Amino acid sequence: LDTYEELTAIEKYNRCIFNIAKGQADALNELMEICETDTSRFVRAMYNALIALSFDSLRQAEKYLKQDIPGLRRSGVAKALHAWVLENLGEKDEAKKFWYRCYGNIPLGVDVESMRSFIAGFVETIKKE
Repeated sequence: LDTYEELTAIEKYNRCIFNIAKGQADALNELMEICETDTSRFVRAMYNALIALSFDSLRQAEKYLKQDIPGLRRSGVAKALHAWVLENLGEKDEAKKFWYRCYGNIPLGVDVESMRSFIAGFVETIKKE
């Protein structure tokens, strides 16, 4: 395995997202540090969205998640977070579109309800930090 210093910003980001998914809220601090070396603007957008969510600022999180950044359009986690935010803002039809866009980025056998549950737990973890 590569040493941590040799990993790219995106690889470090993926590690942080995995750690948050495992319940490690402190991975959010590490994500902040990664923003310094990320030139794609993707990690910064995700970090800002997660911080907004940690403060229950759904509109602010939506603003970060809907930026025109290629990584946000490709990321299953970004799409799922956006769907979750829209759903919690009461924008059910728009949320449904994002859930299904996200659905195409995940392994077979996972349904929308499972994704919704995963993201709800993910958001609860970042609120602990």
